[in-house]
Amino acid sequence: MRIGIGQKIFLGFLLAALVVLALTTGVTRWSFERGFLNYVNENEAEALRYFALRLSEVYSDEGGWESVGRDRDRWLELMAPPGSTRPGDITRSILPSHDGTAVSRDPLAVSPRIAVLDAAGNRLFGPPAGDTPLRIEPIVVVGEVVGNLHLNPLDTLARDLDQQFSQQQVRWIYGTAVFALLLAGLLAVVFSRQIVSPISRLTRGTQALANGQFTVRLTVRSSDELGGLARNFNVLAETLERNQQAQRQWIADISHELRTPLSVLRGELQAVEDGVRAFDEATRKSLSGEVDRLTKLVNDIYQLSVADVGALRYRKEVADVGQVLEGRRDDSRQPVP
Repeated sequence: MRIGIGQKIFLGFLLAALVVLALTTGVTRWSFERGFLNYVNENEAEALRYFALRLSEVYSDEGGWESVGRDRDRWLELMAPPGSTRPGDITRSILPSHDGTAVSRDPLAVSPRIAVLDAAGNRLFGPPAGDTPLRIEPIVVVGEVVGNLHLNPLDTLARDLDQQFSQQQVRWIYGTAVFALLLAGLLAVVFSRQIVSPISRLTRGTQALANGQFTVRLTVRSSDELGGLARNFNVLAETLERNQQAQRQWIADISHELRTPLSVLRGELQAVEDGVRAFDEATRKSLSGEVDRLTKLVNDIYQLSVADVGALRYRKEVADVGQVLEGRRDDSRQPVP
């Protein structure tokens, strides 16, 4: 299957756009997912203040962690997300933090990633504290730190709402990429036609020159390389046309030059045949002169032909122009009987 230059240019534009869009889409998706994950992590870190206030009240009411101890059910109740415990519980109020600011009763549900440690660093509840926690929130009772909450970082989105939002944004990214690809394809068609159109005109013009139509000319519509090529084509066509006209004029001149000695030869031979003029020494010299003239013309034509093929050798000699002109004058003055 033969692929034209227009198709090649179109495919080149489209492939370049596809590569750029693929890279841009991939980087944009990765950047969005990481940025959104960091955003969710930072938002969820705010929930530590809520749980720290809840546990500080438990510690203050019960005088320590011994009453809670290893009671997993009690810990699950204390670390349950807001709204999952009984009405009237501490989760239904707005709690003041240890610095006096208010903390909403609706922090994000991040308790499965929270580790509760006492003041000595011993784990009381939750998963093992990571080496690089996202945030550490102290549990403060009467100005004294009685424990800490460690929030492990979130590697992937866990909540359905976050996942739905992330998937929606990813779909928008892919949709935008598809639209951009279609737009790039449309622009590739336009650009390829703009490039191929002058090339097609140049091809048709070249075929016309090959067929001997030297009057063909191209319309120059741009100042770029293709426009320069069209101008050079017009110069070439004009040169070929002038050469053709010069060749025709040269052939006409040669025909005229050959006709003159041939007419003289024919007249003298006819005069000899009719007995009007005797075939003497003067007649012989006249005929010989015309033959020499024809020979020179033929030699000149041969030299021109050799020059056309580039095989002409130049041999310069000093000549007396006056003598040459006198010889031509004598030939023209010779009487015809």
